[in-house]
Amino acid sequence: MSIAILLFVVVHGISASHLATRAIAHDSLQVAMLQQDAKAAAGAPGAPAYESELRACALDLISGLAEGLGPSLDPLIANGPLIPLVAAAAGDDEPEVRQSGFALLGDLARACIGRVAPQYDDWVRLCLHNLEAPMLVQEAMSACNNACWSLGELSIKVGTIGGQHRAVFTGMGMTKGLLCSCMRMHNL
Repeated sequence: MSIAILLFVVVHGISASHLATRAIAHDSLQVAMLQQDAKAAAGAPGAPAYESELRACALDLISGLAEGLGPSLDPLIANGPLIPLVAAAAGDDEPEVRQSGFALLGDLARACIGRVAPQYDDWVRLCLHNLEAPMLVQEAMSACNNACWSLGELSIKVGTIGGQHRAVFTGMGMTKGLLCSCMRMHNL
């Protein structure tokens, strides 16, 4: 479907790009939802096959749209289930899916902060959970890195890490050293 849309854009020009972008965002969201449902139904008779790579790829495509479109993405995701999908991906047990979930969270914080800000405390908890010692294993380092990055992007957009947010972070168990590292990384 998406290849046909891209061909349509090439043939009909840039004015069709909004239609193509909407369709690509919709299709990517559908793939991510189908894969999440497939994982939940794993083992049930007749359940579709779950492919974590396909789920991560769909999330990465939406992340690329968020990075490329910026605030223009907002109307494309306004009435969809994207935020719960991001939360499920960021809390997944597979590092590859968490990595893509946190990348999308950070890109949404940059592009559409109004969509993720209402759950700020939940995002902080989820990010910090991925920075706890048991999660810091070699195969999950990219997911942990993206959790730290998205935490910084959220904090930059919602407000500074200083003051009230510093209390939220330390109250949730973030060590002073890790907090200082995150602050240095984002020049806060």
